[in-house]
Amino acid sequence: MRSERRHKVFIIDASTIIVLIELGRIELLTKVVEKGVKLVIPKAVRDEVKEIESFLPNIEGFLDVPPKASVDMEVQLLGLHEGEKDCIRSALHIMSNEVSSESGVIFITDDLKARKVANRIGIKVMGTLGFIEYCKKNGLITKIDALELVNRIKDTSLYITDSLLKVAKSKIKNQ
Repeated sequence: MRSERRHKVFIIDASTIIVLIELGRIELLTKVVEKGVKLVIPKAVRDEVKEIESFLPNIEGFLDVPPKASVDMEVQLLGLHEGEKDCIRSALHIMSNEVSSESGVIFITDDLKARKVANRIGIKVMGTLGFIEYCKKNGLITKIDALELVNRIKDTSLYITDSLLKVAKSKIKNQ
C-alpha cells in the first residue's frame, strides 16, 4: 500500500487565486485545506489580491512564513513580483526545515518566469491547470466539473495555449 500521508504544502501565488475567483471556484482552496494540505499565501500575495480575505476569512491551515533568503538567492529573484519572491522564499524556508528528503512543498503559479526560477532552484511547481487536476484526482471536484473549469479558463485573465488545455483535458479524462 502506497502511503499518501506525506505532509503537503501549497504555496500559492496571486495568478491562481485571481483565476479561481474569476471562475467562481475560490472555495477549492478551502477544500484542499480540509484534505490536510497546508496552504501558504504570503503577505505580499494577500496584499496583491485583497479580496482573498473576504473569500477565505477564517480558513484554517494558512501559514505565514517569514520570508528570508540569502543574498545569492535574492539575485536569482530579481525581476519577479514581490508575491512571487515571497512564495519562493517561503518554499525555501519550509524545505530547509523539513526532515524528509522528498519535499511536499509545491509552488502554485502561472507566471513563466517564476516557474523557471523555482524549477532551477529545486522547488516543485504547479499551475492553475495542475491545481484543477489535483482537485479532480483527490475527489474535490468531479470529472465533469474539472473539464468545465478547463473549458472556461480561456475566459479568465490567464493566458494559456490550446495545446496546454488539450493536455489538461486528456489528463483529467484519463484519471
